[in-house]
Amino acid sequence: MTQAVMVPPASRQIPPVGEEIHLRDYIRIVRKRLWSILSVTVSTVFGTALYVLMQPPIYESTVSVLIEPTGPNVMSKAVEEVYAPIDVNFDYYKTQYELLKSYEIMRETVKQLKLNTHPEYGPGLAGAQGPQPGSEAERVLVNAFRGHVKVSPVANSRLVRVTVESIDPRLAADAANTIASSYITRTLEMKSGAAQAATKWMTARMDDLRQKVEVSERNLNEFAGQHGLVNVGERRRLTTQKLGDLNTQLVQAETKRAEAEARSKQIESILDNPQALESSTEVLSSGLIQALRNQEIQASQKAAELSDKYGPKHPALIKADSELKEIQKRIHLEIKKIYSAVKGEYDVAVAREGVMRNAFNEQKTDVMASGQYEIQYDILEREAQSNRQLYDMFLKRLKETSIATDIKMSNIYVADPAIVSLVPVRPQMMHALFIATFLGLLGGLGFGFFLDYMDSSLKSPEDIAQYLPGVAHLGFLPAFDYAERKSNPGEVDLATHEAPQSVFAENVRAIRTSIFLASADKPPASILVTSASEGEGKSSFALNLSIAIAQLGLPTVLIDGDLRKPRIHKVFALETTKGLSHYLVGETALEKIILPTKVPNLSIVPCGAVPPNPAELLQSDHMVNLLKHFATEGIHVVVDSSPVMAVTDPVIIGNRVDGVILVVWAGHTSRHAARQSIRLLGEGKTRLLGTILQRLDRRQMSIDYKSYYYPYSRSKYYRRASDKQNAGSQIYRRESDKNSAGEA
Repeated sequence: MTQAVMVPPASRQIPPVGEEIHLRDYIRIVRKRLWSILSVTVSTVFGTALYVLMQPPIYESTVSVLIEPTGPNVMSKAVEEVYAPIDVNFDYYKTQYELLKSYEIMRETVKQLKLNTHPEYGPGLAGAQGPQPGSEAERVLVNAFRGHVKVSPVANSRLVRVTVESIDPRLAADAANTIASSYITRTLEMKSGAAQAATKWMTARMDDLRQKVEVSERNLNEFAGQHGLVNVGERRRLTTQKLGDLNTQLVQAETKRAEAEARSKQIESILDNPQALESSTEVLSSGLIQALRNQEIQASQKAAELSDKYGPKHPALIKADSELKEIQKRIHLEIKKIYSAVKGEYDVAVAREGVMRNAFNEQKTDVMASGQYEIQYDILEREAQSNRQLYDMFLKRLKETSIATDIKMSNIYVADPAIVSLVPVRPQMMHALFIATFLGLLGGLGFGFFLDYMDSSLKSPEDIAQYLPGVAHLGFLPAFDYAERKSNPGEVDLATHEAPQSVFAENVRAIRTSIFLASADKPPASILVTSASEGEGKSSFALNLSIAIAQLGLPTVLIDGDLRKPRIHKVFALETTKGLSHYLVGETALEKIILPTKVPNLSIVPCGAVPPNPAELLQSDHMVNLLKHFATEGIHVVVDSSPVMAVTDPVIIGNRVDGVILVVWAGHTSRHAARQSIRLLGEGKTRLLGTILQRLDRRQMSIDYKSYYYPYSRSKYYRRASDKQNAGSQIYRRESDKNSAGEA
């Protein structure tokens, strides 16, 4: 039978140290901690189910309330401003929602429903008459009831839903409807109270306003009588109008005077300078002046002609000059007459201007004198009018407020009253169990991963490679499961002999092959088996390894080197009086302590009596001679030693054998213990062949190992010994062992 070396294929090597964690690692943890996860989940679901079953059914009823910004339009706008809210916004509705949950409304509901007598709220705690107002008992009762009330606004609407929960469906409906009615009543009371307070305040204010009106009007009349201010408005209008007329006439007089003055000065300048006659329109506009001017021109021309003909003393020339001077004299005289007329107009204009200015100044003085009294009169009149208007406004608003107080108008309505619900809303068993299952799984997974995180033991071949770098991993031994025990009733210590075709036995033979191949030039003839602590399966592995070597047809001796807690002789049910301890102290010969067993080619050297100084005996020359004797005879030796962390025995024997194997209990031996054991063995200058992972649970194996190992372990290739209880099977097994020995 060809031996199967249980190592992963090349494509599925153990991941190196520091490789990132894959999903398969999480799956391995879940499979390993499956019972812990299921325990947490089942406990959560069971506790939830028990809790739900213990809870009383809860019913709820909902009343829908419509909150309008204003009430019905049955009054004037002014009255509505007194009675209804003016500014309606989000804060207004939020305030109404809080008012629905207010203590006062809850207290009124508790009082109307007499909840102190209801079983849900502790009957008899406050007596039959109910709690005293303002007492601690009332506060506790109201707060307890308020905890069962929920106010939920309906989005994008003016509706709000008030939901009440109770173990009594009738009470839930009655409580919801009572809250709505109490809320409506409360809002009406608040508005009515505000109107009443306003009425009271305005009534008191009216008396003060009435007195002010009387005083202000009396002062106005007295002032008008004292200063003769009758019909002040008409008088002020006439006086102002007269002053304006006088001002206009004064301006006109000033204009005429200025014009007359300008004409007078222009004519006066002509009298002194006759050559400027041509520039005066006033003089040239006179017909007589124009006629005289024409005569002057003709006389001047005539004198000029005669002057050319005659001498200066010619009678004709003298007569012509005389006529010219006469004409000029008449022109000058006519200009004086025009000047006298213009000067007379100027004097009249100056006189008129003076008269108008005096009249204007007198009227102005009169207006200014009367204006001081009129200003004071206006002040008193405005004060009287202001008091009268304020009094009239208060009187009007007082009447409107009185009307608002009498009218019970609300802007809140019950849109949908609450009805009795026959179906409880809680507890919901399926929903609770679903949530509990989900949370239980989460908690279980968290608990499982926490346990795995806190677990510092070596659980898989990957852990050996990761946490014990540089140490060879020779193989692993799976846990000897129940099915194999049932079909192969032998103990696990002798499983390789009594169940040679079991998965466990095949793994032992694979480890045997790995040990022999570890030193191909010279396979180890003496092997020491130890562990970090006791109870980790080192003796069981030493027994099975010895049997596997013996099955190759090689003479093998198993030495029980655990001089503190020996048990090899118990496995073979041998009664021993002499053993290794007796040989080491020189009390017996070597031949007398080598005992044959029922396993072919296998003998044992039992411990014998437990000595008081095992370390000294193992370090003696007798132990060295014993090992040399077996090496000389060509006998393979397997030594079952004490735990390396407990005593120094493995270190003492370890440097006298060809190699040491450290047994690690999967899921039990800690990383620190394994590292410490390797360090102690290294300090003793022993040759560590590698580690063996004992009692490996398949749930702790990675996907790589499992996919490689378990399909073959379930195949017909590895048939159990119970399926071949015939001679042909036994012969086939012996031939297989011989073939394996040849391969080794």
